[in-house]
Amino acid sequence: MLHYSNFKTVKKDLEIPGLGELTGLEFDNGSEQYLGIPYATFPRRFAPSKVLTEWTELEKGVKRDATKYGPEGAQPYTPMFFPFQPRPWLPDDGLVVQRTDRKEMLTLNVTVPKTSKDHSKLLPVMVWIHGGANTIGGSATCEFDGISLATLSAEISKPTIIITLNYRLGYYGFLYSNDIRNFNLKEGFGDSANFGFWDQVNALRWVQQYVHAFGGDPENVTIFGQSAGSAAVNMHLWRGEKLFKRAILQSGSISVCGIDDLESADKFYFRLLDQLGIDHNLPGDARVEQLLRIESSVMVEAQEALFKDQEFSIVPYVIDEHLFPSSGNPRIPADSGYQIPEFVDSLMIGDTYEEFGPRPEYLEKTPGPVLFAHLKQKASPELFEILTEHYDLYPDMTRDDLSTVGTALVTDSTFALPNFSLALLISSELPIYCFHFDQKSDFEPTKGMAHHSLDFIYIWNMFNEVFQDPRSADLSRKMGTRFLEFANGLEPWSRYEGIDPKYQIFGPDGADKVLALSEDLPRKKRYEAWKKICAKGLQREFYRVCWELGYGK
Repeated sequence: MLHYSNFKTVKKDLEIPGLGELTGLEFDNGSEQYLGIPYATFPRRFAPSKVLTEWTELEKGVKRDATKYGPEGAQPYTPMFFPFQPRPWLPDDGLVVQRTDRKEMLTLNVTVPKTSKDHSKLLPVMVWIHGGANTIGGSATCEFDGISLATLSAEISKPTIIITLNYRLGYYGFLYSNDIRNFNLKEGFGDSANFGFWDQVNALRWVQQYVHAFGGDPENVTIFGQSAGSAAVNMHLWRGEKLFKRAILQSGSISVCGIDDLESADKFYFRLLDQLGIDHNLPGDARVEQLLRIESSVMVEAQEALFKDQEFSIVPYVIDEHLFPSSGNPRIPADSGYQIPEFVDSLMIGDTYEEFGPRPEYLEKTPGPVLFAHLKQKASPELFEILTEHYDLYPDMTRDDLSTVGTALVTDSTFALPNFSLALLISSELPIYCFHFDQKSDFEPTKGMAHHSLDFIYIWNMFNEVFQDPRSADLSRKMGTRFLEFANGLEPWSRYEGIDPKYQIFGPDGADKVLALSEDLPRKKRYEAWKKICAKGLQREFYRVCWELGYGK
């Protein structure tokens, strides 16, 4: 496989019926890429978006430049977690990305693989929803460039179109309150919250309407995402609009970002007003009008300041009758009311071995006996018995040993158990394929950890030339292949079913194997704990207790 950094490009025109012409890029391996395509618009901050069905800002006959990425959503600066990979066909090698809170950031990117001359067969489509706690991230980063994955799809004779997208983040995408609700109702924008999520919905609706122009099949779309992106995939499953056929959840269910009621959202809203110096005594409409006039950079700084009081910079969803059904509770998949839509034909679900690596500071610094006493105090006797039995907890553990177990508890309660619970719930309804990612990082400062977000580096195949261990590059190609096979309607590995279901295990040391629960020795006792927790309905308590343990609450 020719490394993407050696690709050469020329301009390539494409017409999208009903919209107009694009000028994108054609690579010398036959792949095509169209970047920064606007899919929706919105009239102002804190208002819902709508799908773009015409490009009114372009003069007649003018082609849209699709050779560079559009701006990402306004957000705090975040250092890169992985080595930057230059892409010579982009301005500044793709290093510089603009950011804005304006409608220009609602864009998507389409990478089309080289195919045979028979264009009568429409191609499967994969749509990626990036993570970042609903606060950071975007589609222009080198980790998620679709060129390598699309190229791999052609090489394995499973040509697949890869789409990435931006959506509104942080307060721009998820801030809500009674003030905003009433203001929007008066202006005729309805009362829906979670604007960033509805941006994603509109991107998927745009794909349904226009992907055929790129040779894509709107009836054969797989959505996939990681962390908050995976939580969003879970939300799209929950909503049940027929915008996709398959779904992949990587390290995240709805509970990862949390869901606030309107009362909690109001409290957060007024904290923001305090941070910005907006008077509470103003009428509600006046408070919103002042928010609308705040400079984007000032809003981002206020967001950063408020996040300093939290363990993580997460902006939760807000309960919204347009998004959440009246029955059931999407926080915990096992709650009544959770159903997978009939149009979904299969799911893939996965997590990493150390989602919380590096370890939370409280676990690193607190003596073992103190952590043990903390856990005993917070957990019910029923849960405490399960945890001490299956996680090998005892009072005089060393700090290092209990810190290791504590990290496993936080990982399991937040990521692994919700996945396990969902698999138990729906494995009899449709094919579901589960995986664990155990490959350890090649990169500092997390070298030696199979941590949160590391799995997507392997799936996208953009880092194969910089892995220090050649087994990592080999595993990356295998993982990308399995994901593409799934998107093409094939079984990527053994289905999760029966009394001793199987997981695909990626790593460590480049390993690629399928193991039944009884064969997965590093997790065998933890599986038993998860079974008991699910059987006794202790999922919420497990999540709360372990989170409080990890952060000393």
